[in-house]
Formats: sequence, C-alpha cells, structure tokens
Amino acid sequence: MNENSEMIVSTSGDETELIKPDNFGEGLAFLNPDEMPDLEKAEVGISIQPEYVEFVNVGDSIRAIYNGIGHITTKDKQNPGQYKEIEAVVLQTREGVKLNAGANLVSQFRNIRPGTAVQVKYSGKAKTGSGNEVKTYDVNLLNVPRVNMPAPITPTATAKPKYKNTQRSTEYYSMAYSPEFRFNEEDARSHLEACGNDFSAAIDALKGGQEQF
Repeated sequence: MNENSEMIVSTSGDETELIKPDNFGEGLAFLNPDEMPDLEKAEVGISIQPEYVEFVNVGDSIRAIYNGIGHITTKDKQNPGQYKEIEAVVLQTREGVKLNAGANLVSQFRNIRPGTAVQVKYSGKAKTGSGNEVKTYDVNLLNVPRVNMPAPITPTATAKPKYKNTQRSTEYYSMAYSPEFRFNEEDARSHLEACGNDFSAAIDALKGGQEQF
C-alpha cells in the first residue's frame, strides 16, 4: 500500500480499513447542491426488491410494464440437492416488481420490447408433447400512451421576414458586394437583418461606415 494513500472515514468519524481510490468519481455523476431535490419530503416509491407472482385461478391477471427477461435460481428437480438458473419475466406494477418463470410466459415475451405495457391473464394448464403440464397465459399489449415521450412536432410554416423599402434592394446588394465592402451572401443578409430588414437603413449604415453584423 502507498504510504500516502488515504483511508476512508466512516460517517461516525472512525477510520476504516478501506483505501480511498485514486480515481474515485470516474464514471459517476454528482448533482450540484443547488439542484438536489428535497429528499426528506419526497414520497417513497416502489421497492425494486422483486416478488414472485403466482397465477392460481384461471382468469387471474396482472397489468404491468414489461422490464425484460432476468434470471432466478431454483432447485433442480432432476438433481436433488442441486440448483439451476432459469429465465424469468420481470414486470413492474405500481405496487412493485414482479417475477414469473413460467416457460410459456417467458416464450411469449421474447418478442416483446421492454417498456411495453401488457396484460397477462392465466388461461389454465396444457399438456406438452412429453406429457408434462404447463401453465398457459394470454398476453395482450395495452393501448396506452408512452410516458416521458416528447410530443410529436407539428410542422409550422416559417414566417418570412417583412422587408422595407424593397425598391432599393438592387442598390443595397450592389453596394454590399462591391470591392469596397466585399460582403458574401451571409454577410449581406446579416447586415440587412441588423438594420430591421430595411434596405434604406442598411444602405445608410454602409455609407456611414456602420456595418451591423
């Protein structure tokens, strides 16, 4: 250990056996104190600790947001005393995060994009080709608007600027592009805009040596 290394101090002020990393903060995001929300007054939301949801009676259903397919560990029935990892559907309701590892359900959700609102209804048991029974489910998408999505942008016509004294436009551009000023198109437009799109005012400003851009 480098003798100059700093030890991490706990909230009680005691020095721990942990060494403060040199690159602490790399890849992390911190708030400006002025932007910190009032956490004491904030309402407590749902827990992210998952709960296994059982479908017992035909017709039992749940409406939720599909989060994706995760994994859980279960006893291996074919190898007593052993455990194995299996896939499970992760669903988020207003009450919390739910899991279900039904093979039929996992199979149906493979082609659904996470973030989709769904209804899952237990439709009973069915026999597989090997003679085993599996629970089956009806999965339907819910027609709800996506939250936190920007509203579609409605195209609007771009307002055209109103020009004044347009009869002097040729005079203005001839002066602006002359060897004396050598404006390019953007310079000429910027100068005109700065003069309120008034060709007479733009000409007077050039004559007075007052370029407006």
